[in-house]
Amino acid sequence: MPIIRRDGPAGPRDVSLPSGLDVWEIVQVVRNVGNRAAPAARYLAIDVAEVEGAIAHAAAAPGEVDERIERERGIAERALAEPA
Repeated sequence: MPIIRRDGPAGPRDVSLPSGLDVWEIVQVVRNVGNRAAPAARYLAIDVAEVEGAIAHAAAAPGEVDERIERERGIAERALAEPA
């Protein structure tokens, strides 16, 4: 499945097609389900080939996806810490 780069509010991001999910989002789900593509695909309601493509893309750019996951986690933690 193709991966394209798009600009976003937090900077450029790699997007998996056809779902439009960010690669880091798919990889995070894969990790959360024990590094298995099929359960991640079921959870995300996307084709397993798209999950495998995101995994391969992440493996080709070591560290990039991990950095994005950490950046997104920090954004979420700061947002949760802010008073409503």
